Amino acid sequence: MISIELQYQPIGLLPWKRTIKGRFPVQYSELNQKQFLAITSMGEGKTDDVTFLSLMTGFSKKLIRKLGKFQQYKLFEIFEGFGIDQPHNAFIIKTIRTGGKTFLSPAPKLKGMTFGQFIFAGSLHENWSKSHTNEDLCRFVASIYLLQNEAFDENLIEPRVALLAKVNETTLDAIAANWRLIGEWLTKAYPLVFVKAEPGGKVKQVNNGWIKIFDSLVGEDIVNSDRYSKLPVNNVFRYMSERIKQNMKRKK
Repeated sequence: MISIELQYQPIGLLPWKRTIKGRFPVQYSELNQKQFLAITSMGEGKTDDVTFLSLMTGFSKKLIRKLGKFQQYKLFEIFEGFGIDQPHNAFIIKTIRTGGKTFLSPAPKLKGMTFGQFIFAGSLHENWSKSHTNEDLCRFVASIYLLQNEAFDENLIEPRVALLAKVNETTLDAIAANWRLIGEWLTKAYPLVFVKAEPGGKVKQVNNGWIKIFDSLVGEDIVNSDRYSKLPVNNVFRYMSERIKQNMKRKK
């Protein structure tokens, strides 16, 4: 957080000035849900400068409007160093409430997420990134957010599309953006498994897709394929990293 101190004249031409203090977040771990939504909305041109700065600083819109253009510019300068592509290992939007139900995001570092759930989420996010339809966006979110203590089940995705369609689309878009940030974190945590085609490019998985990776893990052990899909996703990534290291040693 960066501390901010503003001085302004609350009453017209009177020389008396008031000082107000606030804080501006500079990394994702410091954001609350409203601030994260403001950032994603700003990137899509769906929010105005005054609303954005008010949410990020905690200052009222009335006060932000009183600031001069230069002061507003200096506040935006802080945001320029934020880095929209910073890696982040957690979902900032922790809960979604719709239809009388509360859906929860995975824990930080995808703790509790199975490899099967990860495969579905990645595939559905890819589908949405191509179609940009609300239905595909809802399918992706349905693969991520579950009820408390609920195990992932691919058969629950489709029935929840209509329920998630009632959620503000800005919130759903923010969750999709958050998934990309987690992808950035995965490239740091498992550099042998996740690679980028070029700086600033889309994250790519080895072997051109998780379905192929899953098939290679299962091999001929088709009977136990369901057991493989229920493995914790981080266990699978660690195993894959170790196997890649061993293959690299053999080629030397």
